[in-house]
Amino acid sequence: MGNRNCERIPVDDIEVKFFYHKKIYKGTISNLSTKGMYIIINERLIPNDLHVDLFILLSDDIFHVPTRIIRILQTNDLNYGMGVEFLTLPKKYLEFLIKLDLTQS
Repeated sequence: MGNRNCERIPVDDIEVKFFYHKKIYKGTISNLSTKGMYIIINERLIPNDLHVDLFILLSDDIFHVPTRIIRILQTNDLNYGMGVEFLTLPKKYLEFLIKLDLTQS
C-alpha cells in the first residue's frame, strides 16, 4: 500500500452500523482519519466502490457519514477489513476528530 496523505489513529470499541440489501450490518472501527476509516466486519458481502451510509455509534451521539468502499480484505478466517473514504465530512464528525486531536497534523 502507498503512503497515506493524512494521519490515521487507532481506536478501540467504536461501533459502526450500515445497511445493505435490506439488512443491518455491524462492525468495529480499527482506525480513522479525516479522509476515511478502516472497519473490521465479520462477513464479506459488499462490493468495492459501493456508496454506503455509515452510522458511527458513540456513547453519547450517533454520526451519519456517507462513504465509498475502497477495499475489502480478509484479515483472518472470521473477519474482513473494509477501507472506506468519506464522500462528505459532516460537521459533527469533524468536531469529534478535533477532540481526538487528529486534525492538527
